[in-house]
Amino acid sequence: MKGKTIITVVLDETGSMAPRNMQTISGFNEFINTQKDKALGDCVVSLLTFNSETGVVTRYHEKPVDDVPEMTIHDYRATGNTPLYDALAEAIIDTESQYKKANDVLATLVGKKATAAATPMVVVLIVTDGEENSSTQHTRTEIFNMIAERKKLGWSFVFMGADMDAWQQAQQFGYSAQNVQSFAGADTMAAWSNTARNLVSNRAVYQSSVVRDDLQGLQASLTKSANDFYGGQDGVPKRKYWEAKGPLAKKGKKND
Repeated sequence: MKGKTIITVVLDETGSMAPRNMQTISGFNEFINTQKDKALGDCVVSLLTFNSETGVVTRYHEKPVDDVPEMTIHDYRATGNTPLYDALAEAIIDTESQYKKANDVLATLVGKKATAAATPMVVVLIVTDGEENSSTQHTRTEIFNMIAERKKLGWSFVFMGADMDAWQQAQQFGYSAQNVQSFAGADTMAAWSNTARNLVSNRAVYQSSVVRDDLQGLQASLTKSANDFYGGQDGVPKRKYWEAKGPLAKKGKKND
């Protein structure tokens, strides 16, 4: 039996992202390619981009990972401000429908609800370099509550923040410290690679539990990914600008 991973990428397409356009495009493509390993189970991807000029745009919805088109310079053009709340809300609402459908389909395939194979892995990845400044539909409190409710179901919310205090920003939404990666913009490709490797690792543990029909092991794998996506200190690159904020910050190190 194959498990199913639902990946929703929420990609900042605002003007401040322009200096790292090419690294963002290349990093995203590499991230997608690493998730195509059949041994990791089934996988679908949704991509949402956002800025204040186009709003939140769903580029594609629930597309099998093998069918995700390669991103090019024609697909990603940074402009405008940052409606971060609206983007996260739309991503969560979009992913909710996929999650419910996947639960129903998987449960039907295995013939019962209380089985490991009936629970998909959900990863909502936000990639940004700025703070909220232009949402019109949703508030910080709404987003905090939406994330808290889904984390209880084992959803993983992952925050990649470029040239910013990513932990301080992500903390406003209730992200776990170990699910936040703060990186220098010049190292955007490496940041994408790190996230891709950790997702592969988490998916492998999840898929192993599905194959064994180990409900307890599956719940443990989802909980770990939801609260410690990057594997604690050992899973996060050791360079200073990548050190996790809050409880993971090394003693004596300055949180830039």
